Amino acid sequence: MPQSAPSDHKDALRARIKYGKKVSLQKRLDALVERLPLPLRKHILGGDGTVPRNRIDTRNYYTHWHEDSRASVLVGIEMHQAHVRMRHLVRALYLDLVGIPHAALEKSLGNASNESQYLIQLNNTAQRERNPESNEGAIMHISVKDPESPDESLS
Repeated sequence: MPQSAPSDHKDALRARIKYGKKVSLQKRLDALVERLPLPLRKHILGGDGTVPRNRIDTRNYYTHWHEDSRASVLVGIEMHQAHVRMRHLVRALYLDLVGIPHAALEKSLGNASNESQYLIQLNNTAQRERNPESNEGAIMHISVKDPESPDESLS
């Protein structure tokens, strides 16, 4: 490297040389996630069924301490929710690896366990945030059909 090159440019080149041939975390996670069918991925990861970039940026920030990643680092409840989803992902990938059918994985995510119910709540909350007017994903919906007979009005 030329001595006249700015030090930050030299550091960037050194990093590219050091890490240039390594597969990125995003590519590794994408390859793992592709093992699962899209509906299962969407249920576990939320959104479009891909690992959100802010999770990658959070890991990169806390691993490499690059300030350019700091703006999208997860904190507080977002970090907790990402942890819950990633924990489900690791479990699903392990069960897929040992040969559990995808249908059984999907069914297990809808059961009454605390883990499954919490993931359902996260997905319902995300659905409500995307579309506040929708009743889809409601945990409970109560409406009055006939105000004169309240015993028959709950649905």
